[in-house]
Amino acid sequence: MKRVISFMALALLVAMSFTLAACDDSVRVGDDTATFVSDDFDEEWGLTIEVKLKIIGGDDDVLYSGTVEISSMNPVGLEALIGATEEKGINLDESGGFINSIGGYTNDFGEMIYWRFYVNGETAHLGAGTFQVREGDLIEFRYEAQD
Repeated sequence: MKRVISFMALALLVAMSFTLAACDDSVRVGDDTATFVSDDFDEEWGLTIEVKLKIIGGDDDVLYSGTVEISSMNPVGLEALIGATEEKGINLDESGGFINSIGGYTNDFGEMIYWRFYVNGETAHLGAGTFQVREGDLIEFRYEAQD
């Protein structure tokens, strides 16, 4: 009987270990750091948050992987991108939140390769200029073919 209980306890411990590992939703990013402060930021009413950001160009070229601290009245994904590209000296061409080019990777309408915007692993339902991000969000800009 003691062996059965010991076996059950061990099995439970192993199952809990796998469950805890599966619940770990922390996504690792590199050591890059940047900040963005919006022109209209008010310390009394605005928010300062930290997000994780990855910018992945063609052929999985990692242009940025790290965190961005955003101080804004309404933090959006584009602000993280602007902060990171300015900090790293990466060329950014955007218009009204629509990304045309990052780091020399330009949207190619003939080949149907574009900059795509993801938040927490999901395609964002709004553009980077309007999608409000929250503390700890994983923001990704990926240069990839349209599905």
